[in-house]
Amino acid sequence: MPSQSVLKSKDYRQIIGFLTKVIDQTILHEQELNERFGDDAPASDAVILRGLRRKRDAAYRVLERMLELILVELGELEIEEIEPELPSESSDTLIHQVFPEDNESTKLKRELVLEMKRAANG
Repeated sequence: MPSQSVLKSKDYRQIIGFLTKVIDQTILHEQELNERFGDDAPASDAVILRGLRRKRDAAYRVLERMLELILVELGELEIEEIEPELPSESSDTLIHQVFPEDNESTKLKRELVLEMKRAANG
């Protein structure tokens, strides 16, 4: 690992915030569908439920990779090395490191990038 961290609070907080929002939304949507139809859900809702679960699983995998990266980097830092502003590469590098190249993760990555652009444009 390089001597300079790729982590910067605003970069990883934005990604973690996005992922937890995706996880929360999929759980809430699934609960709404289950409350509305219970076990008698139409076939179309079964497809929606599978999609929600795939999206949530992808978000969990990316979140796990993000947390592993944070733990590795924190483990490599010594107390004396920690500064208020850690040197950072672009958040693109961080995104590339934590999002795997499967279909669901790629969709999540696109959503994150769009959300980041919207936030940057105010």
